[in-house]
Amino acid sequence: MPAETSPQKPAGRGVIEKNRRQQMKNLYSNLASLLPPLNSKEKMPLPALLNRSCQYVKQLKERVEKLKTEREGLKEDLAVAAVDLHERGPELEVNLVTGLNKGFLLPKVLRVLQEEGAQVLSANYSSSTDRIFYSITSQALYPRIGIDTSKLRERLKLLSGISSVSPAGQATGTSSS
Repeated sequence: MPAETSPQKPAGRGVIEKNRRQQMKNLYSNLASLLPPLNSKEKMPLPALLNRSCQYVKQLKERVEKLKTEREGLKEDLAVAAVDLHERGPELEVNLVTGLNKGFLLPKVLRVLQEEGAQVLSANYSSSTDRIFYSITSQALYPRIGIDTSKLRERLKLLSGISSVSPAGQATGTSSS
């Protein structure tokens, strides 16, 4: 009669404990691999590894908060993201895209236009979630003299803080703080 195979016995306590220790060793090893490397090549004791891990997590949290604050500051700094000038016959159209968070002063832009010899015909705006779009139509106060658009571009660039405005009028940079 062939020998019967006995059903497998559940693993003993010793085997279970050995597997648990091996699993913990693997987890500690994974934890150590996530930390920035140290100068020393020797193995770190477990309490020191746990302490260093906690400190590293705190540093990462602080860094995340700092980066979030910096990101919000950069978003606010984009008060004027674009300036665009278009000459259409005797009329000049100025298009501005601004952020909502900063106090963009439309009267300053209108004053610059008037100082450069433009008579404002209309000023319109529309807004989206985080931007306001301005469109200002003007014409030369004295048609024979006209409007010096290059000087106007420079003054609007200085007013808005944009790093540069291309000859076509499109902004190529962002504002600076």
